[in-house]
Amino acid sequence: MKILILNCDNDENTATNGASLIQQHLRRLDDVSIDIIPLFLPFAIPDLSSYSGVIITGSRASVNENQGWIHSLLAIVRDLDRKGIPTLGICFGFQVIAKALGGDVISSGSFEEGFCSVNPVLQEKAGSLFLGFSSTFLAYQSHGDIVATLPLGARVLAENEFSIQAYSLRRFFCVQFHPEILPQTARQMARRDGKDEQALISDVPLTYTLPTLIFENFFKEILKLDSK
Repeated sequence: MKILILNCDNDENTATNGASLIQQHLRRLDDVSIDIIPLFLPFAIPDLSSYSGVIITGSRASVNENQGWIHSLLAIVRDLDRKGIPTLGICFGFQVIAKALGGDVISSGSFEEGFCSVNPVLQEKAGSLFLGFSSTFLAYQSHGDIVATLPLGARVLAENEFSIQAYSLRRFFCVQFHPEILPQTARQMARRDGKDEQALISDVPLTYTLPTLIFENFFKEILKLDSK
């Protein structure tokens, strides 16, 4: 399976860069080859049809910023939709997909950060993206923007008191939280940014890995779609 990661994270430290972390998780799966394109540098997008799936990472940018690479990404998302390529959007990716396909992304006026509760909807509605998850689980968050209005036809898959936390639309599967960021990485990020690591990590054990199931479940969705 060939996967393209569209890297929107300009963090140069591979220990905390979103695309690098996602790549590490994907390498644990069988028969996966991975290409990464950093969108904030000059780039050329290869033939998207050559990929089984695409992942769009988080970013420190806002989807509402007037930047050339963000406008290009919005166009790429619409192309992915036309081509029917399964795509996983994470945080910024969750938001840029919503905006590209007709939704609204706004500033919430506050910030959701650290390991926060996420509540999947009924499993029969959420499909296999949350297979193996409990009715409430913890996942790392780092965002101030939220999706206020979903694109037409999108289904909410998870939510919490702050905002919509997951949705699906055709072959897009999107999560507001960061399944790639586990407690040890969150601790490194807190130290880097001079923040209270205990407040961000709370009582989450360092061995906690549940959110990474999103990647395995996304692959299951790809295989299911390919079989149709």
